[in-house]
Amino acid sequence: MKKFFIIACLVFGGLYYFTKDRDINDVHKAIGNPAVKDVKTKSEIKAEQEKINQYNVGDCFKVSPNSSFEVYKITKVDLEKKDYHYKLCIKFKGCQTDSEVELITNFEYDHRENSKVACFR
Repeated sequence: MKKFFIIACLVFGGLYYFTKDRDINDVHKAIGNPAVKDVKTKSEIKAEQEKINQYNVGDCFKVSPNSSFEVYKITKVDLEKKDYHYKLCIKFKGCQTDSEVELITNFEYDHRENSKVACFR
């Protein structure tokens, strides 16, 4: 009797799930609402960020072309002030506590794509 009750609950629950009203037209009506038009999609936000900054939080860059133990790690990207906050990290020793600030354009000029490396642990 218990098995029959459990199976009946599962069947009725499945039927309810598939028959409940999930009308896609309600979603399209919400998109046409003027109050919702100002909300940007994820792709628009991502494209906007790519125009301003090329690098993201957590990216690491060589301090000099021949250094393999010292890297700069980006800790914050401030899009309002258009600058990067980054720390000096040394392999096997860790990162410094204080961070330095540099404009996005200057940092990207100094640290081009070829200086981007995988971060230490």
